[in-house]
Amino acid sequence: MISELLAAAARELHELRHAQELSRAASVLGRLRMGYTRNRGRAKPRRWTGFLDDGCRAWFGRRVLLPDGTVGSICAVIRGQAVARWDDPHCIEGARLRLFKAADLRPYRLPAAVVLGKSKKGVKETPSERKAQAARINGRMPTRPGRRRGRPRAALPSST
Repeated sequence: MISELLAAAARELHELRHAQELSRAASVLGRLRMGYTRNRGRAKPRRWTGFLDDGCRAWFGRRVLLPDGTVGSICAVIRGQAVARWDDPHCIEGARLRLFKAADLRPYRLPAAVVLGKSKKGVKETPSERKAQAARINGRMPTRPGRRRGRPRAALPSST
């Protein structure tokens, strides 16, 4: 009897810690919003520079894990080689540049995003009759004036 109560209390404490960790991770990600303005998308377009070894696109300033485990940013990727920059407090300039093989670099993942992603893994949305009914009602609604449903049609060539 007592062991069952202790097991239930331990399970509840674990769930509470997990919920607090998820809440903290979500607030960290919500504060970032790097490079975005509200309802307008990215303020500064990314400068694409190439591909890393696993097929991930690379752009100028993308954060990567260097082979020694430090976090750096990409300056350029050309023909399987990448130039990376990282902060070095022992260097006179304060930052260092070096040429790496693109296969040796791995994309840096924010720890808060990893925590949230792991909590969602394997979770499927449960089908809801209310959502299905709302989708059917919205689909029956007429379009706004001057709009068409579906893919926009290509403009017909003018006959002048």
